[in-house]
Amino acid sequence: METWEIDFAARPWVDAQGKKVWELLVCSRSGNYRYFAQCSQKEVTRAWILDNLGKAMVESGQKPGQIRFLSPSGMLEQACIQLEIPSRMSRRVFWVRRWLYDREQNVYPTYEGYCPQPLSSIPPQPLPDPLVAQRWAFVSLCAADLMGISTDRLFGEVFPLDLAPETVVPGLVFFSPRATAMAAWMQGVEPVAVQFCDKERLILEAGAGERWVVVRPRDRAIQQEASLFEERKIPSQGFHFLAIQAGVDSEEPTGFWTLWDTPPS
Repeated sequence: METWEIDFAARPWVDAQGKKVWELLVCSRSGNYRYFAQCSQKEVTRAWILDNLGKAMVESGQKPGQIRFLSPSGMLEQACIQLEIPSRMSRRVFWVRRWLYDREQNVYPTYEGYCPQPLSSIPPQPLPDPLVAQRWAFVSLCAADLMGISTDRLFGEVFPLDLAPETVVPGLVFFSPRATAMAAWMQGVEPVAVQFCDKERLILEAGAGERWVVVRPRDRAIQQEASLFEERKIPSQGFHFLAIQAGVDSEEPTGFWTLWDTPPS
């Protein structure tokens, strides 16, 4: 049974009465189904969510095997319990995040009553000891090869990509003799994105909002590699990946995750 990704939250615009407008975005992990609904602040109830999830299931002809949701919502969690669908909050909801990013860039600014919300993030912290690698390297794969990777025997998660097979997808590999333990730990923290920030820090984003400094590259050649890593996110539409291997000569990774970040402007 398929996983659905959902975001239910107030959006950055208000209606004629000056009240926040809420939106429910639903999409399948395969990317072949979407459902959209809006409501006013006073309509935000568990009953409204149940009604619209029911409509989505009828329209799609399926009941999802699980639901991952982006924004915290006790009402959505309770609705999922009532529908007997396992659910949890996660930022590894790349299809719904891409949809939301498109609306933030191209839809909401066209609305009367648009109120842009300032972006905020917590200061990055040192990388936890269990995730400190012996070595690391920037690498790349074509989209076809990336989609051919199976995580059945690995830690990790590979997402379907709507990219041309020859598209170059950038990545970061951690090398460590503790690869199995590191990959198990990484699985628990749910990696979301790797970013080269301010041209001075390589940041790993994970979990609900964690940000960790992988390295502060001082060498000019490494800084150039990091900049190229960011540039390659443009043709890959923000998709990139993280891998963990025991060593450079290992035949396959111990862990592999597809990641997504808003493409560099």
